[in-house]
Amino acid sequence: MANGINTGYLKNYLRQHFVGPLTTAGEYDEDNLKKLAKGISNIDPSSDEDTEDYQYYDGNGGKETEVTSASLAHAFSGNRFYGDEALEFIRDMLTNTGGRTCSFKVIEPDGRIISGKATVSEIKPYGGDAGARSEIEFTITFDGMPNDVKAGTAIPTSIEVDGSTKTIEVGETATIVATVLPAEADQAVTFTSGNEAIATVTADGVVTAVALGGTPITVTAKNYPNVNTTVGISATAAE
Repeated sequence: MANGINTGYLKNYLRQHFVGPLTTAGEYDEDNLKKLAKGISNIDPSSDEDTEDYQYYDGNGGKETEVTSASLAHAFSGNRFYGDEALEFIRDMLTNTGGRTCSFKVIEPDGRIISGKATVSEIKPYGGDAGARSEIEFTITFDGMPNDVKAGTAIPTSIEVDGSTKTIEVGETATIVATVLPAEADQAVTFTSGNEAIATVTADGVVTAVALGGTPITVTAKNYPNVNTTVGISATAAE
């Protein structure tokens, strides 16, 4: 163990997996996760990647490969323990093909956390020989790329800004200063204008008033869309 983090060759059973519903707003929900462990005997992670190859004159005929997209899936199998909360959550999705999205989190043995929205597929809720324990199989695939946080790295919980509203004359600019909390978390944020016809915003938070009116600017923690805040922009006539 180094700096409180497990190191070396670690057993698979030390890896933890959790599943649960999304929030009412359809976002990842950390607060209602259920542990996926009871009866699970095998978990097979897999990465499905799309790539593009390029060849250039300075490469001596060789090629460069760029990964253009990827998805991370976990295939679960084992014996079904009837009544287990996590397995019943999966079973309830069997006949609900339009509602299989969920919150999914993996904690690796060294404390690294992968989490995000996901989709459940390939559900086999029972099966096997008559005298054997009932089997269960299913796959959980992250929607897009999940959050990937190393052990010891704080997860963003909220964003503070230097004012909930700003008044800017048309043609002038103002800068939104944002701080992600806790202070140890990644401070990277994105800025999005609710109406670019009223005000635009750069990646650095510089807002330009374009026309008279009002619009919100949304400030979002990088890779954590559910951690955000807004700044109300009022664009006024130049004096």
